[in-house]
Amino acid sequence: MAWVVGVLRSWLIARGGLVLGSEAKFAVTSSSGRKPDASAYLPGSRKPPQRSE
Repeated sequence: MAWVVGVLRSWLIARGGLVLGSEAKFAVTSSSGRKPDASAYLPGSRKPPQRSE
């Protein structure tokens, strides 16, 4: 998974994108969430809110 994140990151960051590893947690409901292995945001897409809990 580290290799996939590294490849995505090197390609997307140069184009204004963002790649996050498994440290990102996304709320699904008010009481549950999901932690994907990797998340990629393409240039021009809405970035995730910067919040830590």
